[in-house]
Amino acid sequence: MTKEKITIKTVLAKINSIIATLSGIITIVSLFTDINPIIKYVAQGIIFFYLLGVIFYIIKSIFNTNHAKLKLEENFFNKHDSLAAKLHTYYHNLRNDISSIETYKISSYTDVEDKCRNVCNYLSEFYTNLFSDYLDGNSISICIKLVRPDTIFDENYNNWTMETIARSASTTQGRNNIDRNTVKISENTDFQIILSQTYPDELFCFADMTNIQNDFLHTYKIPYLNSRGEHFLDYYRSTIVVPIKIDGRYISSNLKNRVSNSEKRDLVLGFLCIDSMKTFTTSQEKRVFSLGIEYAKSFGDSLYSLFEKVLISCLNNDRINKNVSFQNKNSQKSIPYNKNKKGGKRK
Repeated sequence: MTKEKITIKTVLAKINSIIATLSGIITIVSLFTDINPIIKYVAQGIIFFYLLGVIFYIIKSIFNTNHAKLKLEENFFNKHDSLAAKLHTYYHNLRNDISSIETYKISSYTDVEDKCRNVCNYLSEFYTNLFSDYLDGNSISICIKLVRPDTIFDENYNNWTMETIARSASTTQGRNNIDRNTVKISENTDFQIILSQTYPDELFCFADMTNIQNDFLHTYKIPYLNSRGEHFLDYYRSTIVVPIKIDGRYISSNLKNRVSNSEKRDLVLGFLCIDSMKTFTTSQEKRVFSLGIEYAKSFGDSLYSLFEKVLISCLNNDRINKNVSFQNKNSQKSIPYNKNKKGGKRK
């Protein structure tokens, strides 16, 4: 059994409690009996000073509360000043990249890897700041996965192949080793959930993936598949995945005739992934995680214009253009995809 730590504060609290008890007893006794005037005056003095102490305590409590409130407000504004500055840096550089993309001689995604890496680093800093009070020493890893420009752009997204084009510097080196291995969308249920109209979500997120196989099966009624196999929990335990897409009605005319895509269907060029080994389990953690989801949606939308221009530049390049098949009329659609779905959230 551990001994209670004795401090000045605990001693004063005990003295205060004793004085309050004695004052109450003396007051009650003086009401019903005649006591010595000296004792009565002493008792009244004790009660008077006790009341002064109570008034002082109330005033001090009000002062401390106001001070704590001002401190919280100061921390809030300092944090959001930093977030706003990071958002400005992100959108400022994204605007410049989009505006100047025609000046680059882009023949493949490797020509814009540095720009993609910068995006990942900016967003990693943003989310590290946003989640700073809850990360418990864990880092935030950001990556961008894009449809390969030599993909057969048929109507069945299941056959489209993806590759990881960039990761943030915060990502562990072990995750970079297989990034150049392409993966079909059909091999990753994170992407299928986003694209399929069978499910109500247009994003994929889990605040705690430690029991993902059972949670995913319960939520979506299908087994969970991850392109990294069964050891993905060695790399992240919470994730937000949002598509880089646009409504089919707004596809650029330079791209519309190159892909089989109905105007009633969203065109997806890639995915933005936000991962961490941190699990968000408490109510406050889940609340800030939900805020991170809303920011992720806006980041995914903002990246579409950049990667549409990059893809068009890749497709216009003679070196790969001859190898690209834009349509496959004989393809079979195994799952009808993404017709103006409303967004949703998962665990």
